[in-house]
Amino acid sequence: MKTTHKSILGITISRQGLHFTQLKKRSKGHVIERYFAMMFSEKLSLDTPQALAKAIQSGMEKAGFTTNTAILGVPSGWVITKEKQLPASDKREAIEILNLQMFNDFSISSQDLLVDFSGHLNENNKQHLLLVAGQKNKIEKILNLLAKAQLKVIGALPTALGVTQKNDEIILHITDADIELTMYTKHGYAGIEHLSLKPLALCDKGERAWAKQLSDRLKRSRLAFGGGHRRLVIYAAAPLSQIIVDEITKRSGMSIHCSQIAECYRVNDAITGKNLAAYHAAANMGSLAFNPSGLPVNFIDSKLSVKSPSRWAKKKLALFMAAGFGFLILGLVGYAFYSSYRVKQIESDIAASKPLADQAKRLKNKIRMVSPWLDKRSSYINPMHDLSPIIGSSNLFYITSLTISDSHQMLIRGSAKSRTDIPTLTKEIRSSKHFTGATSGPISVNPKTGRHHFEITLIHSGK
Repeated sequence: MKTTHKSILGITISRQGLHFTQLKKRSKGHVIERYFAMMFSEKLSLDTPQALAKAIQSGMEKAGFTTNTAILGVPSGWVITKEKQLPASDKREAIEILNLQMFNDFSISSQDLLVDFSGHLNENNKQHLLLVAGQKNKIEKILNLLAKAQLKVIGALPTALGVTQKNDEIILHITDADIELTMYTKHGYAGIEHLSLKPLALCDKGERAWAKQLSDRLKRSRLAFGGGHRRLVIYAAAPLSQIIVDEITKRSGMSIHCSQIAECYRVNDAITGKNLAAYHAAANMGSLAFNPSGLPVNFIDSKLSVKSPSRWAKKKLALFMAAGFGFLILGLVGYAFYSSYRVKQIESDIAASKPLADQAKRLKNKIRMVSPWLDKRSSYINPMHDLSPIIGSSNLFYITSLTISDSHQMLIRGSAKSRTDIPTLTKEIRSSKHFTGATSGPISVNPKTGRHHFEITLIHSGK
């Protein structure tokens, strides 16, 4: 659903500061109405959020900003990506696969990441997706700062995913301090990268040497993503010299197109900005904000996250919990009365008959045997830890669900492209010292996808 805001904000972050662009949607495109850069200093930085928030509010008021709804673009240096290829599957099954594989794809703890994916899920064809993870502490720090500045952020994603793209294209944003790279193929976004290269202004060896370094980094990135890209689009803070363009063309073998802000947006005559690349990036974020549901990635509302329950669902849950607690209290009271009655009855029987006394002693021994079992808390971490290397070691199959009982009996459900791939997984589990009794259950075929669905039962030995 598209937003109905007349004007919208695009916000981006650089090493020097924050950039704010206000756009208005017109029938023939977007018009940039306002631009404001909040540059960092010793007194104003991300470590002084209260002072910085006030300065942002004051600066935006002076610049004439009229809206507070925004899309936030974060630097690619805060992000790690993983290209994924999934078999044909429905949305629910694909998301279950991504959630399970996410723990193996990123070495950082999932609690420290905000994760979403870019790409379209397709039930009939093989799916090419880009798993994108952002550093949670840094992103939430910026979101908290903007909230203090009375700004409403409805989406957050890497700035590099906000650029205009075509098939098999590489896009470079070259600002005064950073170089961000975006890879795009016919399947969609293939990756983003922060190039660790000094800005041209800080390179003491001249333009040609800097262009050579940039070309070498481009070659390595192209090889890492398949090497098929032929077109390079550059958005630079200042126009690149012909020496740089010729050197990159010669060394990279790519056709180069250098774009300026005027080629993409109609700009209010009163707007001026020296940092054209940061200006363009912020404008891209703003244009995305007119359709927040169409964002390629959104860390605030991830397609992998569990949706928050509605207000009625929360009330319903509270009622069920209160009712359950009430039944528990009644059950405990009833059990106490019953236990008291039963003890008195047993005591009477013991006084009356020796055989009944022996029966009561056996009952007491049984209670002693059951009590440690009731107090025992089974661990589910070790079975998942021991199974993870086996699941992650093969691309022949996908695991869709995993069930672990208190007695460490496990049930694995998944799908494979071929029926002959399933014994491979069973064999790997049997060869592990951590599991015993691996048995393959019935195999069924999904008529839509042609994949073979299987079940494997096993026991975690705890070794």
